[in-house]
Amino acid sequence: MVLNHVALALPSPWLEIGVGIGRICLPIFSLLIVFNLNVETEARAGRYLSWLLGWALISQPIYALLFNSGFMWRLNALATLATGVALIYIARVYGMAMAVIAACVVINQAEWLEGGAWMPVGQLLAWYALSKQPSAKPFAIVTISVLAYGMNTHGLATLSMMAAIAMLATPLAMAASVRIAAYVPRLPRLFFYAFYPLHLTAIYAIHGPIRPL
Repeated sequence: MVLNHVALALPSPWLEIGVGIGRICLPIFSLLIVFNLNVETEARAGRYLSWLLGWALISQPIYALLFNSGFMWRLNALATLATGVALIYIARVYGMAMAVIAACVVINQAEWLEGGAWMPVGQLLAWYALSKQPSAKPFAIVTISVLAYGMNTHGLATLSMMAAIAMLATPLAMAASVRIAAYVPRLPRLFFYAFYPLHLTAIYAIHGPIRPL
């Protein structure tokens, strides 16, 4: 994520390299959330929503200044993740039919979200598969990885190198993350959420507004 955002302020070829690497961040976060929500879905989804929505609200002003020239209409990545969690919560509490209706609304308003509707809908599909079959983790990973391609290709009109990187690298990065996590101390939850607006603020202070690739 940091490489993605910092690279936007760098010249070529570092810009393309950094952005290509950064494109897999949202899919990985989406997968991790889905795996965590596979158990005690309702309670955990409620906790995720409170943290994600709270920090999304805190992050939105600096996100808008950095990427959208001060316009608030496009929501940040935490809001995108929260949307996926909300769809899963609806599916768990009110049924999949209601979640599909909610997903259609999200798809219709996809331009409001960082990454569009690909990841929230992918989270719902992956979670549903795992809820029916706990051994469906490979399916969940493939689902998110394939949708990562769409998330990074505008209109799917042309073959995007960054989209291909996101699709192919997501399962590899996910496998590596599981191995690395076993050797990394568990950081407080606050660190992850606070880091998002803090690193955006640091980039804005150093570079000023930047235009996403």
